[in-house]
Amino acid sequence: MQGVLQRCQDLEDTQSDLNGITQSLVFEEVPMRRAVLYILSTTFAIFLISACAGPSRLDKDYGKSTKQALSSQVLHPEAEENLEPVTGLDGKAAQASIEKYRKTFEQPREAPEPLVQTGTQANTR
Repeated sequence: MQGVLQRCQDLEDTQSDLNGITQSLVFEEVPMRRAVLYILSTTFAIFLISACAGPSRLDKDYGKSTKQALSSQVLHPEAEENLEPVTGLDGKAAQASIEKYRKTFEQPREAPEPLVQTGTQANTR
């Protein structure tokens, strides 16, 4: 009986030692947890605030430079309002132009000779 009581007393001592170690570890980690929670909550708040922000100047002007460049390339902007048929080219001249244009696709052209020779290519004229 004496041995059993001694073992119980040893277990109680070991348990109190373990409780003390566990409590010290938990209380030592609390400042670190607070710091992590503070950083995470601050980051989350920043994301929420930025999501509520209105459109920036960049968003308001987005695509205007492209539209401006395109409109500056149009020779006569008012031409789209003119619905009259185009005149000035008779049928025979138009037919000859189209035939000449189509002939350019019938035979492949010879590739032009490069102006600058690179590497060790020899001139094969």
